[in-house]
Amino acid sequence: AGFTQSLSLECQALCPNVVCHTVHPGFVKTSLLKNGLKLDTTTLSSGEKRNAEKAWDIITVTESEEVAKSVLSQMLAEERFIVIGPDAYLNYWISTYIPRGVYLNN
Repeated sequence: AGFTQSLSLECQALCPNVVCHTVHPGFVKTSLLKNGLKLDTTTLSSGEKRNAEKAWDIITVTESEEVAKSVLSQMLAEERFIVIGPDAYLNYWISTYIPRGVYLNN
């Protein structure tokens, strides 16, 4: 988030007629994400499949249509920093207000 925010602020200062939007959608319920996380449930037992589907529903709380509508409406409202979904807000809050060493092993 830091790099894109810096880039957006620099663009705003140097090119005031150009509007940059930074979008942070969190986990969105899409097949692309599901396949990327390798949540293929075809080889699982019925109990394991139910557990995987429950976990998927917990992890991905934001629907893609909701993200698209929210991004469009916030862009039209000239919002420059767009955060969508409770997981994205949590991630933004952690990365902004908690020192890096507290949540990373660096």
